[in-house]
Amino acid sequence: MIMNIQTKNKIILLACIVFFVLIYIFLFLLPGATKNKLIGYWNFDEGSGQTVNDLSIFSNNGILGVNDNVNSDDPEWIEGRLGGGLLFDGKNDYLNLGNSNDFNLNGGLTIEAWIDAENIAGQTQTIFSKENYELKERSGQFIWQVTGDSLGWSESGEVGNWPAGMAVYNGKLYVSCFKSDDIYVFDGVKWSKSGDVGENPAGMAVYNGKLYVVCYGSGEVYVFDGVKWSKSGDVGHHSLGIAVYNDKLYVACYGVLCRDIYVFDGEKWSQSEDVVGDEPSTFMVYNGKLYVSCYESDEVYVFDGEEWSKSGDVGKGPSGFAVYNDKLYLSCYKSNEVYVFDGVKWLKLKDVGDGPRGLVVYNGELYVACIGSNNIYVFDGERWYPNEFGQSTFSFSIYDGKLYATSLGSSQFIHVFGSGKSVSAKRELGYNFVSVYFKEGEIGISVNGKEPITAKHFLSGSNNSDFYIGKGYGSSQSAFSGGSSEFFKGAIDEFRIYNDVRPLKDIRADYNEGLERL
Repeated sequence: MIMNIQTKNKIILLACIVFFVLIYIFLFLLPGATKNKLIGYWNFDEGSGQTVNDLSIFSNNGILGVNDNVNSDDPEWIEGRLGGGLLFDGKNDYLNLGNSNDFNLNGGLTIEAWIDAENIAGQTQTIFSKENYELKERSGQFIWQVTGDSLGWSESGEVGNWPAGMAVYNGKLYVSCFKSDDIYVFDGVKWSKSGDVGENPAGMAVYNGKLYVVCYGSGEVYVFDGVKWSKSGDVGHHSLGIAVYNDKLYVACYGVLCRDIYVFDGEKWSQSEDVVGDEPSTFMVYNGKLYVSCYESDEVYVFDGEEWSKSGDVGKGPSGFAVYNDKLYLSCYKSNEVYVFDGVKWLKLKDVGDGPRGLVVYNGELYVACIGSNNIYVFDGERWYPNEFGQSTFSFSIYDGKLYATSLGSSQFIHVFGSGKSVSAKRELGYNFVSVYFKEGEIGISVNGKEPITAKHFLSGSNNSDFYIGKGYGSSQSAFSGGSSEFFKGAIDEFRIYNDVRPLKDIRADYNEGLERL
């Protein structure tokens, strides 16, 4: 049948109309429709199994732990804030949401959840992370942080003689100065002297709301309550490392052929009945156990909460630890090597620069400080490359989204690297409704519907790394200031991600809805 001219013209006209309508939708309606769109929603109501379903249209389903099989790193299904929830043990539990482009920092992002964080005596714990952005909890504060590389290192400021250990306490960065017997503090703008302590202060740790430093020369531990420094107690001479584990504070005695570990329970110091290898120096909490490097006997020992035992032999002069991508890394100062522990055995990974000491994880990569060379070595999980520093480095700490480094020796300057930023808000007891956002030039955090606390930043996107709930990518401090794998201990419920900044009225509506549904 031959189509008549009139019918043909009608079809052409209709096709033109449909075409222009589609163009209008794509150019004008869809951008507005997708703005502030829910791109991920996990209510944790499944109650069992290995899969956590994404209830948004994007279907970014999560997997408990390392794979589809039941493992020790699976969080526990519980009764949550609103229906079901997940409980994380603070040792190795996590949820993997995959590496979808939907979760990258491209344009804007809002993440909301009900979070009940347990107090773990001052240790840092990561609630969720996607390599260059993460939400942490430390000492009663939620910390929303974005990180990013920069063109190079710069001087942050001058401190005392031989800056050694570093720690973040009450929103400020502290450094121990080994030769001048004092502590300096950085408030984000300038460095100033915090106070005098014992002889040769070294490792630092936050414990039960106070900052502790161990003094190598005098065999003492000093404590800072936010106002003044005072003596906490006596430990072994030549003590260096300090760490928090199972609600107690541990110190390693580094004296000649010394094998002593000292323990503080919040009231008094005592010497551990067990002994470890020769000259224990630094600690790290990994997989729910406490590890210590033994500098003279070239060993690593591990404490399971009841007794110490040998973990394995490593290179010469084992020094600093860090946890990176769920494995434990160790620098060996005398043999210029880095070793790695996969939970079963220690293996040599790489020869690096002269005299490796402190290790830290920043922006998804492992950094190694080398005292005897002018380079910092960086590992991205596959390859090593040098990061030009210009002088010897000793230890690291991450503060306000940036990487800080000490230079042990003649330099009295702290150096800084990166273009990150952080904001923090007070955590209340029990469940908190936490909302964090990222947009061009600004980040912010709101807790329980309050006005957001904001800060300016200079980042412009992120990569396609996995999104984890319950853990981060590794340790945020190094050297004598013993860190941990920073897993989260507590419960999480109603986890949502939006592709733009949500208005405060909508955040408050979600918070109030959660209160009404109780």
